[in-house]
Amino acid sequence: MTDSTNRNETGSFTKINAAALRALAEQGMGDVEIFLPNAQGGDAVLYRRAGAGVSAINLDRLASNGVSEVFLRLDDFHRCADELESKLTDLLTNPHISSPDKAQIANTAGLSVAKDLIHVTPDKESISRVDQVVSSLSQGVLQDPAMGAYLLQMAGHERSTASHMFMVATLAMLLAAEVFGDDEERIQAVGVAGMLHDLGKLVIPVEILNKPTPLTREELQLIQQHPIESARLLGNDPKITDDIRQMILQHHERVDGRGYPIGVPESELLEESKLLAIVDSFHALIGRRNYRKSLELEQANRVLSTQAGTQFDADILKIWTKLCTKFVSEHLEEGSIEICGEPEEISTRHEHRVLTAAPANTALRPPRFVSHGATMVNCSYAGQLMSDEGSQEHFRALVRDVSRGGLCIETAHAMYRGEIVHVQMDANQQKIWVRSAVAWCQQLDADVFRTGIRFIARVKEEEADQRFDVEGLDMENEPKVNAKKSRARKTPTTQEAPTASDTLTKDATKENNVPLRRRDNALAALTALKTTKRRDRDAQRIVVTLSMSGDLSVRFKAIELLIEFRTRMAREAIVLLLRDPHPQMRDRAMEGVTTLRITEAADTLRKMLSEEDITTALQAAGALGKLGHHAGMSLVAETLLKGGPQARLATRALGEITGHRFAANDDGVKSAKRYLAGKKLLPTA
Repeated sequence: MTDSTNRNETGSFTKINAAALRALAEQGMGDVEIFLPNAQGGDAVLYRRAGAGVSAINLDRLASNGVSEVFLRLDDFHRCADELESKLTDLLTNPHISSPDKAQIANTAGLSVAKDLIHVTPDKESISRVDQVVSSLSQGVLQDPAMGAYLLQMAGHERSTASHMFMVATLAMLLAAEVFGDDEERIQAVGVAGMLHDLGKLVIPVEILNKPTPLTREELQLIQQHPIESARLLGNDPKITDDIRQMILQHHERVDGRGYPIGVPESELLEESKLLAIVDSFHALIGRRNYRKSLELEQANRVLSTQAGTQFDADILKIWTKLCTKFVSEHLEEGSIEICGEPEEISTRHEHRVLTAAPANTALRPPRFVSHGATMVNCSYAGQLMSDEGSQEHFRALVRDVSRGGLCIETAHAMYRGEIVHVQMDANQQKIWVRSAVAWCQQLDADVFRTGIRFIARVKEEEADQRFDVEGLDMENEPKVNAKKSRARKTPTTQEAPTASDTLTKDATKENNVPLRRRDNALAALTALKTTKRRDRDAQRIVVTLSMSGDLSVRFKAIELLIEFRTRMAREAIVLLLRDPHPQMRDRAMEGVTTLRITEAADTLRKMLSEEDITTALQAAGALGKLGHHAGMSLVAETLLKGGPQARLATRALGEITGHRFAANDDGVKSAKRYLAGKKLLPTA
């Protein structure tokens, strides 16, 4: 990184562009001591004392002599930068200020904000400053596109963490203006995401980020978590919308689904995320690294073009390439975009190779139990990073394997590293709850996510719904958490099953805020499995996992496939769906149990006999009867004796238990009572 400070016996200095100082002078500000660089490389030389006034004539004279930057003392620089921020919108929309000067003003103010941002944990004030600077910059770009050309020209000058974040924000807004037109809200959001996208790298050791030799798998995995770290550091500031958080999380995802940290498919990516990925990679390519030379603008775009349709969206990339060509042809001279020859201190490296691992000594590995069936665990979120991806507060997960230290589970929604979940497991014939942390997550086939869970500590059942703020994500240590007020578990309430066919989609929409694109992906995957008639274990695991989706229509389609599969894994999953929170799903699961004669469902059905909802209990009694168990007979008899609106359901259940057919009317109820009386099964009133 090029050092922009100079130190002598009078203290530290930092550079400021003469154009920014001129803009302050015209606003009656910026009257500070000004120093010039020493031609012999020595200490900075005093040019003008404070209080003498700063005129545009003096600064123009410096410019005519080839001096475009001057030095200020650090305290004076920060004061000037603050003054620039306060007037930034006015300056960038002032038609009397030239486009090159506007670019220099924006660069000075933006870099100042970015440098302050990376030295402190983001708080409400720093995020507010980012939002204001980006707002000013977006207005300036929309009013004066030529300013964008000069900002592009400056993109390769300084290679610091702060400059990368600011330049990615700037380039992203330039591209967003081309893609989204005058939609200032979207342009603003892209700019904020660009300014904040790499904050997570600040918690990763620099020696790993800049490592010139191949990385170990653990080091690579740590680097690939930085988008999650960035989102975590931002907390719950209201200025960080869900879309901005998604852009940050997705800026290293690829359109072919092979990106990180999750590996989501193209249909899951926001357009803004695709856009951010292009400019982030472009800015990374035009800077020299410890492991390669910098690339010229055309070379960088040529490299990007080789990944069109795989890493990057081909249409947006084409717009970016045309934009660069347009800026050079209309506003800049050929070859005027200078590329910095110094490496930056933080790498945004994409091409790290993984160190070839030595042969594993399996004898030293902790033993793992591999699940070949539909082994499930109940999970409850205790600390969640993202909650808008169709996830439920309480959900089931399919176990892939388990060891003493953790679980590998498969879910129908993405989970992010560092999130805290409470997992209910069987241990020594009793149910226990274990507090766990998400270590990694990867998208699999269809809409299934495989997630690594690391055990932290055993918790009491009454603590299973305690909420936590996720603060620490160090995989080597227990995550630091602050307990919030515990809240009671939400128990789903049952209701009469809807009869209209179109209520399924309606209820699915109400049931959870599952994105439509995710629902469509899952339904398409299930349709493909049904069409190809796949029945292998991987296909079964996909269907079982999607049967736990937060969307009712997905679960309903999944259970239809499970009933068709008829495998052991499918049968186990159908039994679990007897406890689904939605009555329509429970009904279908009971139909599946009786159709396939799943005798292993008897224990679950017996427990359902004690449900407070009499409708569910009577359905369970009927299902037990079809399986040859009469455990629900007493419940049926008691209900018939009481009469009322549930008597017809009890009559139907009695028919399923005994094999007799009773009419579905009042006469049928009377006939059922006579049958029970004749068998001496009717309790005495």
